[in-house]
Amino acid sequence: MASADQLKALLKSHLAGDERRFRSTALQLAAHEAKLGHGKLARELRTLIDEAQCKVPSALADAASGTVSIARPRGDLAELLTLLH
Repeated sequence: MASADQLKALLKSHLAGDERRFRSTALQLAAHEAKLGHGKLARELRTLIDEAQCKVPSALADAASGTVSIARPRGDLAELLTLLH
């Protein structure tokens, strides 16, 4: 099972939009589970991480260009916009 610190780091990096730290922490979780002998869970985590990595380049391009998705506003924009379904 993931440590409390790992789970907190994972959530913090996700909320901050820090894709690199999120991926790094997720990989640490997968390695930890593999070390504990939870091979199936470790493989599932790696598969999810790899699938997410395929989707990241467009998100990184948006971050580099300064574009913020209005569906997922961050920073000051999050306080100004409200998304209603």
